[in-house]
Amino acid sequence: SELAVTPRVIGCRACAFKFYPEVSGKMLSPGQIEALLTNGKTGVLKGFHSKKTGKSFEAALKLNHEAKLEFVYSGKSKRA
Repeated sequence: SELAVTPRVIGCRACAFKFYPEVSGKMLSPGQIEALLTNGKTGVLKGFHSKKTGKSFEAALKLNHEAKLEFVYSGKSKRA
């Protein structure tokens, strides 16, 4: 279905699906957003920033079965 795209949120016009293009201090590029919506995942991305530790990290992103973003790194997943 058709997406509504604004600088702060990307969402489906026909359902409740939405996500924010800024994830842990990193703004996703249009290509990364397209990969996420088309393939359900991105490649490994650099430049995320942990609020908890204050450190930068890299991870892939994926949409889980609930259409929520998760970090994927070191063979593990963690909700974004």
